[in-house]
Amino acid sequence: TGNNVDTGQGYEGRDRERDLDIGYAVQSGVLKGLGIRLRNAMARSNYRSDIDENRLTLVYTWQLL
Repeated sequence: TGNNVDTGQGYEGRDRERDLDIGYAVQSGVLKGLGIRLRNAMARSNYRSDIDENRLTLVYTWQLL
């Protein structure tokens, strides 16, 4: 949360943001090394555009040697 933002437009700006992540990594089996992450972000403000964002990230790791 942010208050008293100097917007340069003659009024006090306010904003708030929330970010949530949830993830899981497969521990064994054929998909061992696969990671999945879901991210949700929300930002609200009275001096700029609001933002809503959802991301799905897949990561796969393997041992080279």
